[in-house]
Amino acid sequence: MEFVSCSVLTPEQKGRIRNFMAFCNESDRMYYEIYLGSEYSFYPDMNIFYLAEDHSGIVGFLMVYADEADGAEISACVHPARRRQGIFSALFQFACRELERFHYSTILLKTEKAFAGQREFLSHFPAVYRHSEFLMIWNPGNRQPCTAVSGFSIRPAEKEDLPALTAIHAAAFDNPPDVAETYIRETYEGKDSSLYAAFLGGTPVGCVSVDQSGTYQYLFGLCIDPGHRHQGLGRSMLSRLLELLSADSRREIALGVDRENMAALPLYESCGFSRRSETQYFEMKLR
Repeated sequence: MEFVSCSVLTPEQKGRIRNFMAFCNESDRMYYEIYLGSEYSFYPDMNIFYLAEDHSGIVGFLMVYADEADGAEISACVHPARRRQGIFSALFQFACRELERFHYSTILLKTEKAFAGQREFLSHFPAVYRHSEFLMIWNPGNRQPCTAVSGFSIRPAEKEDLPALTAIHAAAFDNPPDVAETYIRETYEGKDSSLYAAFLGGTPVGCVSVDQSGTYQYLFGLCIDPGHRHQGLGRSMLSRLLELLSADSRREIALGVDRENMAALPLYESCGFSRRSETQYFEMKLR
């Protein structure tokens, strides 16, 4: 068996991994999807992708998502017929050594709640439950009418919008300016992502991003400037964006909502989203 690690995947590797994940999901009856981009890595030279392969192809895959200097998430999948053979343990050890090299001390293990082997898997690690996230899928037949907000508009972001959108992102998510700048810039420049800017009377008031690299048109980073909240702008922005994205009927539109953020569920449900699956996060110390 061969183990490969890298900081960036080739298009060929991404294609094979997507096929592998689709096979595993069909076998496990799950909707698990692992992000295959490296644009948001805090350390660009850190290896975050780990593959286990034999003569039959990919038998295991692990990805480290580390967009900050002090925390990382681990997602992984092993071929259903090759589980309990130490493949995940080997991938995990490789990843942990790399994380320790960059001084990470805490990780989050991700697993879909519906995964039949979740309890056995977690029994091997001193991990503690931290939070959950719902995968929500858009169904236009379930949406409710959205009241128009006078002077509101949304369009693809342009380069001159980026400083204002960075400031909005930093304020809305309470992120350091450099983290917000990375997210906004990488999303704007990414070939598989799109950044949209929202305006009220010509003033930037929000933004939302769309990742188009995977199975879904996946919405993330939806935010409204704190000074313009509670005016219906979030719902207006989401509704307008859905109108734009619905032209691509080949792929479903999805987003993730933290279980702790139950207050946001009515907004998404009123726009036509419903829960499909739940991913759980378990915290573990590396040292």
